[in-house]
Amino acid sequence: MPGKVIIVMGVASCGKSTVGETIAKRVGPDAVFLDADDFHPEANKEKMAAGIPLDDEDRKPWLGAIRKHVDELEAQNPERHVIIACSALKRSYRDTLRHPAYHDESRKEDDGSVRVWFLYLKGTEEVLQQRISQREGHFMKSNMLKSQLATLEEPDPAVEPNVVSVDIDQSRDAIIAEALQKLGFQMIMGVMA
Repeated sequence: MPGKVIIVMGVASCGKSTVGETIAKRVGPDAVFLDADDFHPEANKEKMAAGIPLDDEDRKPWLGAIRKHVDELEAQNPERHVIIACSALKRSYRDTLRHPAYHDESRKEDDGSVRVWFLYLKGTEEVLQQRISQREGHFMKSNMLKSQLATLEEPDPAVEPNVVSVDIDQSRDAIIAEALQKLGFQMIMGVMA
């Protein structure tokens, strides 16, 4: 059975990394967790550290690098689940992550070999602002939250394939349980199936 690529998405401080890492640990020993922030070129990190929001041109090579890496992992082990923490704020960004042709001209259309799912961690501005103010050592500044919220195009499962959403105004365990259930993972005698 082919593995899933699960992109845990949302604005800063919604819990993408925490939720993504936990899901990766629970869905199997071969699952891989990636933080999309690690794929940003240094120039993007410097802009964000200076409080300058990224534009679409800044994001193109970043999103392409993520998708290319996913395809490389899938080629190594097509049954492996890959979980990625990535903001994926706009539909066009999500579409880039859905389609391999973005970085590989020989693959004009998605051949269906990689099943990409988006797990949208949804929260109110108040909850997000509280969370971001408690973070230390991260390059994302609290004043950039408003910019991300303004940029956010919430995914609509009616028009975008493989999208589920979970409200983050609940315990981490409840978020994880709801996410796993909505993504189609089930516990069988204490083991993820």
